[in-house]
Amino acid sequence: MKKRVVITGTGCITPIGKTTKEFWENALAGKHGFGPITHFDKDLVKTSLVAQVKGFNAKETMGRKSVSVLTAMLSLQSMRLGRHLLILA
Repeated sequence: MKKRVVITGTGCITPIGKTTKEFWENALAGKHGFGPITHFDKDLVKTSLVAQVKGFNAKETMGRKSVSVLTAMLSLQSMRLGRHLLILA
């Protein structure tokens, strides 16, 4: 039996676009999402250059339960990689 993959849609939430169209246009234009920290106290981290997703509220878009699950998964992944991850959800 031949295995098949079906892509039913795409979605992007990135520093250079919160929709697939916006992301793709900015990627093709060579834009990046790096800039100074503006969403939280920069003294909490050792860097001052980050790639923030501006104007995005995960709880409004995904719902409270999905955000909780995603936050837990990201925390576990960052511990597995031995890196610290600051999650503001």
